[in-house]
Amino acid sequence: MGHLRALPMQQGWIYEAIISTYAGGTPHAAPIGVWTEDFTTLHMEIYDSSMTLQNVMSSEHFAANFPKDVQSIYAALFRPHDLLFEEAQEINAPLLCNSSASVELALNGEIQLANRVHITGTILRVHAHQDIKLINRAESLLLESLIVATRLRFMDNLTARDELAENYRVIRKVAPNSSYARTMEALLRDLSLDS
Repeated sequence: MGHLRALPMQQGWIYEAIISTYAGGTPHAAPIGVWTEDFTTLHMEIYDSSMTLQNVMSSEHFAANFPKDVQSIYAALFRPHDLLFEEAQEINAPLLCNSSASVELALNGEIQLANRVHITGTILRVHAHQDIKLINRAESLLLESLIVATRLRFMDNLTARDELAENYRVIRKVAPNSSYARTMEALLRDLSLDS
């Protein structure tokens, strides 16, 4: 059994991954946020009408590939023919080539939600490559919030407040109890927008 401690993951943080499966023998990839609660399972929520969910449910195998950069996420969404895959060692699913890391997973459980399905996968194998980089949106959202703060006098107050509040909401979701969340809280206080 694999273990996620080989990756620089924080418990409860949501990381951007590209989930790869087979659809009728052809590789299929889709970006999905993933997290761990115990470092032996990986969690995600997939829209119930998606091909990715159909593939996961039918094969009970899938891979979470952690891309090196955001361009890989763009390719998965809009240029899937540009993606290169290789065979996994433990599962019947492709691995995305040139990822920071790939995790081979077996379906462990599913819970139906309103319009999504919460999927839990058991880690079978972790492929950690050199220079592992995991993408979490908190850092870039904090940076964007700091830029907004420098432009407040040129912006409509309600627009700025709404943008900063949304950034804070997402930061708390994807990186709970993090320095990013604490810095965002301090920024909102400093700007007198914390109410």
